[in-house]
Amino acid sequence: MRTRFALPLLLLLAPAFAQDQPREEDWRERIPEALRVEVLRVERDATVKTRIPARDVESSPAVYRYLLTHLPQSARWLRSLKLGDYAIEDRPKGRFHIDDQAGAVALGERALDEPGRLCVVARGRLEVRILPRIRGTGVILVTYPRVARPAQGERPARQVLRCGAEVAFRVESEVLHRLSRPIRSVLARVLRSKMADLVAAATGLAEAIHQDPSAVYRRLERAKASEEDLAAFRRQFLVF
Repeated sequence: MRTRFALPLLLLLAPAFAQDQPREEDWRERIPEALRVEVLRVERDATVKTRIPARDVESSPAVYRYLLTHLPQSARWLRSLKLGDYAIEDRPKGRFHIDDQAGAVALGERALDEPGRLCVVARGRLEVRILPRIRGTGVILVTYPRVARPAQGERPARQVLRCGAEVAFRVESEVLHRLSRPIRSVLARVLRSKMADLVAAATGLAEAIHQDPSAVYRRLERAKASEEDLAAFRRQFLVF
């Protein structure tokens, strides 16, 4: 079966993807008021704040943004390809339920989705052996501006995505909120590790799709992905 990449068509059909740079003014002002209050509350009184270093990803804003905004579908592709094991389901009012199968469960809500930036408010619980059971709210900011990478050896200059993420997390319990510094450090490390795993899975899939979507599709076929998931991939990334 012959296929070819349909990203140019995707770009034409999705004008929102045309502007791939985050707007520089305070993005929080563009969050709906009810959610903005919660975002500011968490950020100003966070129990911990942490981030993962940004990494350059050879993909397009269109591909990465699609994966971020269609999380249940992306999670099924990741599972089929053995790139990640996330259980994500859509919920009413644009929310989604996510379980990383390793102690983190949350109900997520997109506070802001714009080219180059996604902000999610996640309310849930964290259960890992090295910490007490923790309930709380996280404000997760994912950024992916397009940047120029200079020529290196025989490789020409090119555009890449600089993908990063950070989280501000506020525990629900006032007692736990006043955690000692060592426990705060452990909590930050756990959150950073989970965030890094999720971003690595998403960027890995984004790069693979950008470089050779037909090869990714064949891998999904060999992995016996459902016909629904195969059809979704064809519609988004392939033209027959």
